Amino acid sequence: MNSDISDATVASILGPEHPVGTPEVRMIFVSSINGEAAVAGTSEALGNATDFQVLLGARAWADVVMVGAGTVRAENYGGVRLDEATQRARRARGQAPVPPLAVVGRTLDFASDSRVVADYHVPPLFLRLPGGPAPAPALASESIIELDSLTASECLARLREAGFARILCEGGPTLYSKLMAEDCVDVVHWTLDPSFVYPQRVPVFPMADREEGTAPLRHRFELRSATPCEDGVLFLRYDRLR
Repeated sequence: MNSDISDATVASILGPEHPVGTPEVRMIFVSSINGEAAVAGTSEALGNATDFQVLLGARAWADVVMVGAGTVRAENYGGVRLDEATQRARRARGQAPVPPLAVVGRTLDFASDSRVVADYHVPPLFLRLPGGPAPAPALASESIIELDSLTASECLARLREAGFARILCEGGPTLYSKLMAEDCVDVVHWTLDPSFVYPQRVPVFPMADREEGTAPLRHRFELRSATPCEDGVLFLRYDRLR
Protein backbone atom coordinates (compact mmCIF):
# COMPACT_ATOMS: atom_id res chain seq x y z
CA MET A 1 0.00 0.00 0.00
CA ASN A 2 1.31 3.45 -0.87
CA SER A 3 1.92 6.08 1.78
CA ASP A 4 -0.67 8.22 -0.04
CA ILE A 5 -3.95 6.39 0.50
CA SER A 6 -7.57 7.03 -0.33
CA ASP A 7 -10.26 8.64 1.80
CA ALA A 8 -11.88 5.22 2.02
CA THR A 9 -8.72 3.76 3.52
CA VAL A 10 -8.46 6.62 6.02
CA ALA A 11 -12.06 5.89 7.03
CA SER A 12 -11.15 2.20 7.40
CA ILE A 13 -8.17 3.09 9.62
CA LEU A 14 -10.39 5.24 11.83
CA GLY A 15 -13.06 2.55 12.00
CA PRO A 16 -16.82 2.67 12.57
CA GLU A 17 -18.48 5.56 14.37
CA HIS A 18 -21.24 5.62 16.95
CA PRO A 19 -24.06 8.13 16.34
CA VAL A 20 -23.27 11.77 17.05
CA GLY A 21 -23.88 12.48 20.72
CA THR A 22 -22.61 9.09 21.92
CA PRO A 23 -19.85 9.65 24.53
CA GLU A 24 -16.52 8.24 23.37
CA VAL A 25 -12.86 9.01 24.04
CA ARG A 26 -10.30 8.35 21.35
CA MET A 27 -6.55 8.68 21.68
CA ILE A 28 -4.27 9.22 18.66
CA PHE A 29 -0.49 9.17 18.61
CA VAL A 30 2.59 8.26 16.59
CA SER A 31 5.64 6.53 18.02
CA SER A 32 8.84 4.74 17.09
CA ILE A 33 8.93 0.96 17.43
CA ASN A 34 10.43 1.36 20.91
CA GLY A 35 7.66 3.69 22.06
CA GLU A 36 9.39 7.07 21.64
CA ALA A 37 6.92 9.89 20.98
CA ALA A 38 9.34 12.55 19.73
CA VAL A 39 12.62 13.16 17.94
CA ALA A 40 14.46 16.34 18.94
CA GLY A 41 11.47 17.39 21.03
CA THR A 42 8.61 17.01 18.53
CA SER A 43 6.73 14.23 16.73
CA GLU A 44 7.24 15.83 13.31
CA ALA A 45 9.94 13.35 12.20
CA LEU A 46 7.73 10.31 12.91
CA GLY A 47 5.01 8.91 10.66
CA ASN A 48 4.29 9.92 7.05
CA ALA A 49 1.91 12.02 4.97
CA THR A 50 -0.90 9.54 5.52
CA ASP A 51 -0.51 10.00 9.27
CA PHE A 52 -1.55 13.63 8.86
CA GLN A 53 -4.61 12.61 6.83
CA VAL A 54 -5.62 10.18 9.57
CA LEU A 55 -5.19 12.96 12.14
CA LEU A 56 -7.45 15.23 10.08
CA GLY A 57 -10.00 12.43 9.85
CA ALA A 58 -9.95 11.97 13.62
CA ARG A 59 -10.41 15.71 14.11
CA ALA A 60 -13.34 15.65 11.69
CA TRP A 61 -14.93 13.00 13.95
CA ALA A 62 -14.33 14.90 17.21
CA ASP A 63 -16.49 17.39 19.09
CA VAL A 64 -13.40 18.67 20.94
CA VAL A 65 -9.63 18.03 20.74
CA MET A 66 -7.93 17.71 24.12
CA VAL A 67 -4.19 18.50 24.37
CA GLY A 68 -1.82 19.05 27.27
CA ALA A 69 -0.32 22.51 27.66
CA GLY A 70 3.24 21.16 27.39
CA THR A 71 2.49 19.58 24.03
CA VAL A 72 0.83 22.79 22.85
CA ARG A 73 4.07 24.64 23.62
CA ALA A 74 6.43 22.02 22.20
CA GLU A 75 4.49 21.56 18.96
CA ASN A 76 3.38 25.22 18.70
CA TYR A 77 -0.25 24.14 18.36
CA GLY A 78 -2.77 26.32 16.61
CA GLY A 79 -6.50 25.76 16.50
CA VAL A 80 -8.12 23.01 14.46
CA ARG A 81 -8.78 23.86 10.83
CA LEU A 82 -11.00 21.79 8.54
CA ASP A 83 -11.86 22.30 4.87
CA GLU A 84 -15.26 23.53 3.77
CA ALA A 85 -16.49 20.11 2.63
CA THR A 86 -15.68 18.61 6.03
CA GLN A 87 -17.40 21.49 7.81
CA ARG A 88 -20.54 20.98 5.70
CA ALA A 89 -20.53 17.26 6.51
CA ARG A 90 -20.22 18.03 10.23
CA ARG A 91 -23.13 20.48 10.11
CA ALA A 92 -25.25 17.90 8.28
CA ARG A 93 -24.76 15.35 11.06
CA GLY A 94 -25.44 17.85 13.84
CA GLN A 95 -21.90 18.85 14.89
CA ALA A 96 -20.31 22.28 15.07
CA PRO A 97 -18.33 23.03 11.88
CA VAL A 98 -14.95 22.96 13.67
CA PRO A 99 -14.04 21.42 17.04
CA PRO A 100 -12.23 23.64 19.56
CA LEU A 101 -9.00 22.76 21.31
CA ALA A 102 -9.26 22.04 25.02
CA VAL A 103 -5.86 22.73 26.57
CA VAL A 104 -5.15 21.07 29.94
CA GLY A 105 -2.42 22.50 32.17
CA ARG A 106 -1.40 23.84 35.54
CA THR A 107 0.40 26.74 33.89
CA LEU A 108 -1.21 28.61 31.01
CA ASP A 109 1.68 30.98 30.37
CA PHE A 110 1.39 31.26 26.60
CA ALA A 111 3.00 34.17 24.78
CA SER A 112 0.62 36.56 23.08
CA ASP A 113 1.89 35.44 19.67
CA SER A 114 1.60 31.70 20.40
CA ARG A 115 -0.50 30.01 17.75
CA VAL A 116 -2.87 28.61 20.37
CA VAL A 117 -4.00 32.14 21.26
CA ALA A 118 -3.42 33.81 17.89
CA ASP A 119 -4.26 31.28 15.17
CA TYR A 120 -7.59 29.50 15.40
CA HIS A 121 -11.00 29.22 13.76
CA VAL A 122 -12.81 28.44 17.02
CA PRO A 123 -11.56 29.96 20.32
CA PRO A 124 -9.79 27.33 22.44
CA LEU A 125 -10.79 26.29 25.94
CA PHE A 126 -8.31 26.09 28.82
CA LEU A 127 -8.72 23.68 31.74
CA ARG A 128 -6.73 24.57 34.86
CA LEU A 129 -6.71 24.51 38.64
CA PRO A 130 -7.92 27.59 40.54
CA GLY A 131 -5.36 29.65 42.41
CA GLY A 132 -2.45 28.71 40.16
CA PRO A 133 -0.16 31.09 38.29
CA ALA A 134 -2.04 33.82 36.46
CA PRO A 135 -2.87 32.82 32.88
CA ALA A 136 -1.40 34.71 29.97
CA PRO A 137 -3.09 38.09 29.36
CA ALA A 138 -3.93 36.88 25.85
CA LEU A 139 -6.41 34.33 27.25
CA ALA A 140 -10.00 35.47 27.51
CA SER A 141 -11.46 34.77 30.95
CA GLU A 142 -14.56 33.13 29.45
CA SER A 143 -12.34 30.50 27.80
CA ILE A 144 -10.89 29.28 31.13
CA ILE A 145 -12.55 26.36 32.93
CA GLU A 146 -11.36 25.89 36.52
CA LEU A 147 -11.35 22.36 37.91
CA ASP A 148 -11.01 20.86 41.38
CA SER A 149 -8.32 18.55 40.02
CA LEU A 150 -6.58 17.80 36.74
CA THR A 151 -7.45 14.12 36.75
CA ALA A 152 -8.41 12.74 33.38
CA SER A 153 -11.88 11.82 34.59
CA GLU A 154 -12.65 15.34 35.82
CA CYS A 155 -11.37 16.93 32.62
CA LEU A 156 -13.57 14.61 30.58
CA ALA A 157 -16.59 15.20 32.84
CA ARG A 158 -16.32 18.98 32.46
CA LEU A 159 -15.97 18.71 28.69
CA ARG A 160 -19.07 16.53 28.55
CA GLU A 161 -20.94 19.01 30.73
CA ALA A 162 -20.03 21.60 28.10
CA GLY A 163 -21.71 19.46 25.44
CA PHE A 164 -18.75 17.59 23.95
CA ALA A 165 -19.47 13.86 23.57
CA ARG A 166 -16.76 12.85 21.08
CA ILE A 167 -13.43 13.65 22.72
CA LEU A 168 -10.12 13.19 20.88
CA CYS A 169 -6.85 13.30 22.85
CA GLU A 170 -3.75 14.25 20.87
CA GLY A 171 -1.25 14.20 23.73
CA GLY A 172 1.07 14.60 25.23
CA PRO A 173 2.49 11.62 27.08
CA THR A 174 1.47 12.85 30.56
CA LEU A 175 -2.14 13.21 29.48
CA TYR A 176 -2.06 9.86 27.66
CA SER A 177 -0.83 8.16 30.84
CA LYS A 178 -3.53 9.81 32.97
CA LEU A 179 -6.27 8.71 30.59
CA MET A 180 -4.97 5.15 30.46
CA ALA A 181 -4.34 4.88 34.20
CA GLU A 182 -7.93 6.01 34.89
CA ASP A 183 -9.31 3.67 32.21
CA CYS A 184 -10.95 6.49 30.28
CA VAL A 185 -10.00 5.47 26.71
CA ASP A 186 -12.37 3.68 24.34
CA VAL A 187 -10.32 3.68 21.11
CA VAL A 188 -6.58 3.95 20.43
CA HIS A 189 -5.26 5.06 17.04
CA TRP A 190 -1.55 4.24 16.93
CA THR A 191 0.75 5.11 14.04
CA LEU A 192 3.86 2.93 14.36
CA ASP A 193 6.93 4.41 12.69
CA PRO A 194 9.56 1.80 11.66
CA SER A 195 12.42 3.45 13.51
CA PHE A 196 14.27 2.93 16.76
CA VAL A 197 14.96 6.17 18.62
CA TYR A 198 17.65 6.31 21.27
CA PRO A 199 18.05 7.66 23.85
CA GLN A 200 14.38 7.44 24.73
CA ARG A 201 13.54 10.84 26.17
CA VAL A 202 9.79 11.13 25.55
CA PRO A 203 8.05 7.75 25.96
CA VAL A 204 4.42 7.72 24.81
CA PHE A 205 3.33 6.42 28.21
CA PRO A 206 5.58 7.63 31.03
CA MET A 207 4.88 6.23 34.46
CA ALA A 208 1.69 7.75 35.83
CA ASP A 209 1.64 9.08 39.40
CA ARG A 210 0.31 6.30 41.63
CA GLU A 211 0.63 5.53 45.30
CA GLU A 212 3.50 3.23 46.16
CA GLY A 213 2.39 -0.36 46.67
CA THR A 214 -0.80 -0.13 44.58
CA ALA A 215 -1.62 -3.09 42.36
CA PRO A 216 -0.42 -3.04 38.74
CA LEU A 217 -2.89 -1.84 36.15
CA ARG A 218 -3.85 -3.89 33.14
CA HIS A 219 -6.49 -2.63 30.72
CA ARG A 220 -7.10 -4.98 27.80
CA PHE A 221 -7.64 -3.73 24.25
CA GLU A 222 -8.61 -5.63 21.10
CA LEU A 223 -6.86 -5.08 17.76
CA ARG A 224 -9.51 -3.98 15.25
CA SER A 225 -7.38 -3.06 12.24
CA ALA A 226 -3.77 -2.99 11.03
CA THR A 227 -3.02 -1.06 7.85
CA PRO A 228 0.58 -1.14 6.52
CA CYS A 229 2.19 1.33 4.13
CA GLU A 230 5.02 0.55 1.70
CA ASP A 231 7.37 2.79 3.69
CA GLY A 232 6.94 0.57 6.74
CA VAL A 233 4.58 2.82 8.69
CA LEU A 234 1.79 0.80 10.29
CA PHE A 235 -1.63 2.15 11.34
CA LEU A 236 -3.20 0.30 14.26
CA ARG A 237 -6.60 0.66 15.87
CA TYR A 238 -7.39 -0.86 19.25
CA ASP A 239 -10.77 -0.87 21.02
CA ARG A 240 -11.06 -1.18 24.79
CA LEU A 241 -12.48 -4.51 25.92
CA ARG A 242 -15.25 -3.73 28.43
